Amino acid sequence: MGANSNTRTNTPTQVPALPAIPAGASPELRKYLETLSQVVSIRLGRRGDPRDRAVTMRELIDSGLATELASSPFDPNRSGNVGFVQPGASLVDLAVPPAPTGFTANGAYSQIILNWSYPAYSNHSHTEVHVHTSDVIGDATLLGIQTGRVFVDPVGSGQTRYYWVRHVNTDGLAGPFNSASGTVAATATDVAHQLGILAGAITTSELASSLSTPIAKIDPLATFTGYSSTYSGNSLLTRMGAVETTANGAATSAQLSSEQTTRASADSALSSSITTLQTTVGTNTASISTQASSINGLEAKYVVKIDNNGAVAGYGLASTANSAGNIISEFIVNADRFAIMRGGSNTATATVPFVVQASATTLNGESVAAGVYMADAFIKNGSIASAKIGALNADKITAGTISANRIGTNTIDASKIRLDNSTITSQNIGGVPTVIIKDLGVGNAKIQNLAVSTLKIQDQAVTFPVSASTAAQRSRSSSVSGVSMGSLGSADSNGYYTLESVTHAASGAPIELIASYIAQTSGSAFLGKVAIMRGTTFLFASGFMYHSSNLLPYGPFLIRDTPSAGTYTYTLKIYFGAGLGQGGYQEVLEHTFLRSLETKK
Repeated sequence: MGANSNTRTNTPTQVPALPAIPAGASPELRKYLETLSQVVSIRLGRRGDPRDRAVTMRELIDSGLATELASSPFDPNRSGNVGFVQPGASLVDLAVPPAPTGFTANGAYSQIILNWSYPAYSNHSHTEVHVHTSDVIGDATLLGIQTGRVFVDPVGSGQTRYYWVRHVNTDGLAGPFNSASGTVAATATDVAHQLGILAGAITTSELASSLSTPIAKIDPLATFTGYSSTYSGNSLLTRMGAVETTANGAATSAQLSSEQTTRASADSALSSSITTLQTTVGTNTASISTQASSINGLEAKYVVKIDNNGAVAGYGLASTANSAGNIISEFIVNADRFAIMRGGSNTATATVPFVVQASATTLNGESVAAGVYMADAFIKNGSIASAKIGALNADKITAGTISANRIGTNTIDASKIRLDNSTITSQNIGGVPTVIIKDLGVGNAKIQNLAVSTLKIQDQAVTFPVSASTAAQRSRSSSVSGVSMGSLGSADSNGYYTLESVTHAASGAPIELIASYIAQTSGSAFLGKVAIMRGTTFLFASGFMYHSSNLLPYGPFLIRDTPSAGTYTYTLKIYFGAGLGQGGYQEVLEHTFLRSLETKK
């Protein structure tokens, strides 16, 4: 592979291979350089267990663990650990939980939604919610507990509450409340109920009754005292002229009536004016009446109404004193349709920003429902029992429940996510925020770091490793080859000693095997063999020679095996041949490693 055979190509910066030790180096210098070469190779991940490889600053930045270093140079002489996010470093067990932060209470239509920041300590159990109808913490009672950070209180409409929260740790010890003062929130008024109350008060008022009462028809002129068809000259008949034919109880008439009344006594006063215009054609009669009255300096009323064959419409102003002595003013419109218009009959420029349609109707062949219609509305505080909105743009939405076909967003900040019957929650485990997934069914998922208590996967359709390793030193001391290895146990029938063993439940897919170890001898040199076996079958075997007292890494060895479905035992074994030195010798093994990895999909 040439000079770049040891260069790692998966990092942005290429590290050149270490040069060979100079042939003229003294024995002492050679020993030092060999040890240094071994340490550097392990730290670069070129030999030994990959978990012993050093991590570079670039990798920390790319992983997101060094937040500041991406935008500013790293100064190794700077004190502290500025720029690094150490998961769990600030999450420690606390004897007394901290006071909650970020607490808010928001009133909705019939519910109050409470929010607080999730506590940053590892032994958190839950949060208590206390409530009262006034801002007195001593009278507050425990409303409930929540393991997350959102609590919904269904108090009903038109209610006001004060809230306090405090955290409780896993030892059952409660911390301080978020504040001595309660956080207040109120729900909206029940619109339907209040509308019923208002409707009852309006429809039973004297003004509404006056606006709904038909206008009394003006008596025919023939009933007036002194009327006679024999009048002549300057008599009434002559002065009426041509009107006489209509005034004499005929089928068609037009009449005007006006009455003014003023009366005062020691304890009462009344002033009123009534003007009525009336026309009659056949059986149809239409009247317009204007009524104004002032009574005792305490009540005033002005009414304008139209009576069209019993259909009464109009508007009225009234100011009266109620039973409590308070002055109540009213302005009531009695009409099928009430509107505000600008522009008159010019349909090109006319605008109608506000219309009240009191009853359903049909206009130009189209049905129009009863209700209030507004072109543009600017509302500071609104209460809506049920809203139908085509498009909603809001700075903030606080709700007890949100039901939607699709939610498009950059970030979802939640303590629990429920997908049908599955839940995703976050808990602190060992000081580390951890995602807990319960009964989650997904088609495709990519998870960087996952801890699963019980994993059930259909047809084992996944890549999963089985590994074994021993870091401790194990040795054999002897002056004769082939005796017992002591801490390694005894050799098998082929003279091999087992270093590591794994059991793999295979599905028939390819299995990748990786193995490595570090060895040394006290002799001048030593010969041996290393093998990887499935049961009694050799999958790999290779001879080796090591010498002097240096710890030298061997491997990694990469082997592929594709057995049929079943359970197999894979072993990493070593065979010791004859020592090339004189007298006794000792072989030392450490950091032995074996892993099986099935790659079904």
